[in-house]
Amino acid sequence: KNSTTTGTFHPHAFQISIPQEDPLEIHLFDGLGYHCITQCGVYGDDYDPSIGVVLIKCPPPVSSLPPELLSILENQTPEFYIQVHDIIPPQTCQHFTCEETNEINLMMHMWTYKDLEFTSDLDVQKQISVGLFDAKGVRPTHLKEYENEVNGGMPFNHMETRLVGIHSMRFSPLNCQIALIPGELHSFFCLARFEGRSFLTYHIIADSQEQSNKLNKCIEDNQTLHQLMKAMSLIDQEFHQEMQKVAIFVGIKMD
Repeated sequence: KNSTTTGTFHPHAFQISIPQEDPLEIHLFDGLGYHCITQCGVYGDDYDPSIGVVLIKCPPPVSSLPPELLSILENQTPEFYIQVHDIIPPQTCQHFTCEETNEINLMMHMWTYKDLEFTSDLDVQKQISVGLFDAKGVRPTHLKEYENEVNGGMPFNHMETRLVGIHSMRFSPLNCQIALIPGELHSFFCLARFEGRSFLTYHIIADSQEQSNKLNKCIEDNQTLHQLMKAMSLIDQEFHQEMQKVAIFVGIKMD
């Protein structure tokens, strides 16, 4: 794994790229220092994303992508990252009519505005195209209650337009949500497209404290990607299935 980590304060974060970059060559968002990639989090008082404890940068696994995603990409080659997240602490949905505590937001702000200065007078809004694919342990939410689709939750298995804005040093609007299904490991592809750029991420999110404890032990104890993936495949059957998939993405044979 990389000897130098960026975009995180986690003491044992596992970051690596194929081919090797140490540290990772990824833009850091002005002021906040987060990676300019799609992030997961909950819109609340601080808008802090749940930074992946594992971050892998590699060429997109074109031959292994879901057919509906492959047809959208056509001949484009997106940037591609794999993120494994610890448990995302639950918070109550900020919509006035919703009290769910299992929803998270996909945050494309740092990728969309990677070249802007994050200042108190920054006031910007853009529409980007987004979609969620090959989802497991998650479901759609907040898709029907808005007259304008740009304010809705994440679309599944197709692309739609969503608004991405920053004002008063806050990310807005309260959109691009998904609901985590309790008791299941959560995973999905997220595709974002904006001004000729395409960005694809694959996310795995721990669901239980037991998974969290074992995941953090894995990243603390292992130094190579192969070792890490073998250790994570032993966390439980769900992680085993995900590591089999990730192994194909990164070109590693799991013994």
